Amino acid sequence: LYVPGENKCQVIMVTSSRPSEGKTMVSSLLARSFADADQKTLLIDADMRRGRVHRVFDMDPGTGLSGFLAGDVSNITDAVIKTDSAKLEVLARGKNSAPRFEILSASRFVNTINDLRKQYDRIIIDTPPLLGLADSIMVSKCVDGAIFVIRAEQTTQRDIATAMEVLVGTR
Repeated sequence: LYVPGENKCQVIMVTSSRPSEGKTMVSSLLARSFADADQKTLLIDADMRRGRVHRVFDMDPGTGLSGFLAGDVSNITDAVIKTDSAKLEVLARGKNSAPRFEILSASRFVNTINDLRKQYDRIIIDTPPLLGLADSIMVSKCVDGAIFVIRAEQTTQRDIATAMEVLVGTR
């Protein structure tokens, strides 16, 4: 967990260097753990290309983050989906998630995260890999910390070093 300076780490981004290293599973289990610890938690799927959080929870992706950021719904709470846990809610990527990752750099996303800070104890953001994509770098500007997932016997040391340079260089 990379935490810049002293902060309460309310908003946590989960990322990795490459695809299929376990980001979604880690972010889902982390969110469930915070909810089980009686913290009101929101899990956001910010992977506009390959987001799979809705599959982990066996739910329809609904309007989701992409629909809200595109203006399909005006209130973020209309895009949030309740789970079987009273303390855990999910903001899936949405059905119409074309590779419009640039919407993550819009002020509406940053303002939304700031508004959500008032409503949730913890916000976990599942993001795409760091290498080759700009999405996670855009999201990293509004988080308190990042968890970097490494898959045993798959992630190379070179990818780890390069991705960490990218991540730390954005702070």
